[in-house]
Amino acid sequence: MKTYTYTEKKDTRSGFGAGLAELGRTNPNVVALCADLIGSLKMDAFKNENPDLIFTSIYHLNVFSGLLKLVFKKIIFVAREANILSVRNKIKKENILNSNFIIKRIYENLDALIFQSEEMKIDFEKNIIIPKKSFVINNPIIKKHKYISH
Repeated sequence: MKTYTYTEKKDTRSGFGAGLAELGRTNPNVVALCADLIGSLKMDAFKNENPDLIFTSIYHLNVFSGLLKLVFKKIIFVAREANILSVRNKIKKENILNSNFIIKRIYENLDALIFQSEEMKIDFEKNIIIPKKSFVINNPIIKKHKYISH
């Protein structure tokens, strides 16, 4: 185990960012996921030194990631789908990004696709062919919770 020597006072977030960057330098399996807190958590060094994985979770960014994969073949693109495709198609106006044919071609480029439920994955499979590497990571809300509407 590495021994660290006290060098200066540092705020917790800066320490986290420095530690994460160091960990990324020594272990290629480290992945950092962040929700718009890169600057706040001082993760810039890690991001700049380890740009080989891109994770998206918003439909238009998922589509864009599938297109980017055609150019940046060494970068791993993982998308998390947050929509049930058949429902989305019913409420969105028809345009080039809502075409199942286009979605199929673009999503095939992704390295992995994550679904929030098995039902969502099945719906996608009925409408388009999904990448071979698709996974279900269930939404963490469990069924025993009751929803209260105000």
